[in-house]
Amino acid sequence: MKKIHFVLILFSIINCYGQNKRAATLIYSATRIYTPSIVNREQISVYVADDSIISKTQFLEKNEINKGEIIDDMTIFIDNESDIKKFNEIGIDLNTKTLTEYISESFVLNDYFAIQEPLPVMKWELIDEQKQIGDFLYEKAKTTFRGRTYEVWYTTNIPITYGPWKFNGLPGLMVEIKDTKGIYTWQLTSYKPDINIDFNLNIENSNTNNLN
Repeated sequence: MKKIHFVLILFSIINCYGQNKRAATLIYSATRIYTPSIVNREQISVYVADDSIISKTQFLEKNEINKGEIIDDMTIFIDNESDIKKFNEIGIDLNTKTLTEYISESFVLNDYFAIQEPLPVMKWELIDEQKQIGDFLYEKAKTTFRGRTYEVWYTTNIPITYGPWKFNGLPGLMVEIKDTKGIYTWQLTSYKPDINIDFNLNIENSNTNNLN
């Protein structure tokens, strides 16, 4: 049954995303700082079309830490030797409000797999704080999502309500996102309002046997 379910997920991904589309393109520089000496850097490309969104992560640096090191009160990073390529892509079907995350997992399954869930609903607190940069006015917001609190700067000058990872629901483009513990940061580095792109997820490495 799980194998059939995975095939259905795979089919829906291909059907929704396998075509050329006009989309806004957002490029974010992302960092994950687990300890002061360990910085993981990524580039995240987010493509926002009328009916769907794709987010693709490019891992720029790989860092090693000691086995079993405790990062904070929520994260334990276990070092294991695996040559599996790091991989993360997210597809969102805006018609069904469904999010599919396609990732690599190198500790237990040592393979690639997909996880599907309803698009998360984030509860935002709009903060009375603003700053002007160039022609745009930026406003601040805060949300707690799955155990972490994030602070965001956004601008209503560009009415795009989706950002990197699973962030959504603000009334404007998210330009900076940080968690309050200083571990995760996303910074917008590029925005193009309308380009034609190949709207595909890289799903050729899928292996349904892992979900049996």
